[in-house]
Amino acid sequence: MVTVSGSILPAAGFYTENRFECSGKAIHFYDTSLYAPISWNWEFTPNTVNFVEGTSATSQNPIVEFDGTGTYGVKLTVANVNGSAEASINDYIHLGGAAAPFLEDFENMQDKAYSWTIDNPDGEITWALNEQADGNHTMYMNFYDYKKLHARDYLISPPIDLSNLDLALLKLDYAYTDRLSLHDSLIISVSGDCGENWTRVYANADDGNGSFITAEQDMQSFVPQTEEDWCGSGYGADCINLDISAFAGLPNIRLRFESYNFYGNNMYLDNIEITNDITAIFEEQNNSGDIQLYPNPAQGFVDLSGQLPEGNVQISLVDVTGKTMLETSRTLTKGMKERLELDNIPTGIYLLRIESVNRGQATAALL
Repeated sequence: MVTVSGSILPAAGFYTENRFECSGKAIHFYDTSLYAPISWNWEFTPNTVNFVEGTSATSQNPIVEFDGTGTYGVKLTVANVNGSAEASINDYIHLGGAAAPFLEDFENMQDKAYSWTIDNPDGEITWALNEQADGNHTMYMNFYDYKKLHARDYLISPPIDLSNLDLALLKLDYAYTDRLSLHDSLIISVSGDCGENWTRVYANADDGNGSFITAEQDMQSFVPQTEEDWCGSGYGADCINLDISAFAGLPNIRLRFESYNFYGNNMYLDNIEITNDITAIFEEQNNSGDIQLYPNPAQGFVDLSGQLPEGNVQISLVDVTGKTMLETSRTLTKGMKERLELDNIPTGIYLLRIESVNRGQATAALL
């Protein structure tokens, strides 16, 4: 038996599968209202929207294109024979992508309002979510069991909005080892137009001398057991740090992590971050204390002063990827300034490291 109430009001509700989307993309909204609504009215703040594919503001499940970037509020008013009710959410839609700083740790993926895309051209083994022994999650590529040599698979980020950044640094943690002389590759690309075109910013595979692996070679299926099996600690190579400031100030950014299979061993990615905080890249290396740099940013040179180590020192300039761009030996005297010529150094973000030869003491400053 069905009982129809003569007084109950509707309960308004809605959702969309794409709260974080690129500019110009249509978003499909779904009504979830209860208690027999018979009319619907959708409102957006700001109201710079267009209803498409034959839908309108009074459709139950409209399809909407947004004219701008940034956040939009959504309000749905529904009515049944007994009256009306409404549901509204401020800053519900994010056009241009998730705001930076951006961090993906692959935890609670089912609860996130955005999703990652996996492109698996051959329909075989591809990127997958993996739970570690400690309960934390990573993204994982099973190269160990992947029999198709030279296969490429793609892990693609949700849209990311870098409009509020004038400096953009990409960093991530990874764990990987090989077996015998079989070395798989990781390639990272960035798109400034939501994935229509891609710019490669990183490509690496081990050279046989430990340049990319983070743990000792393993003939069994590699699973990182401790922090020592990850980049930047213990045995392994440094973590990946990239300056992607060419894309700073832009919405609709996507990251693409491309795996190239050479039947080596398993690869794990975690803590993918885009930030404008330089210390996020150099936080473990920077112990600059009272070193002063002027001018900073440098203008073809930089003067060093303050509490510099005395005597014979090694001065090096390292970029965010860990590559040494300049290295020189000097003899420093207490209280004196030291000028470092940078005429042939390209524009970028660097760590200035000063190491005392006599005392083995290292200091560093950001440039």
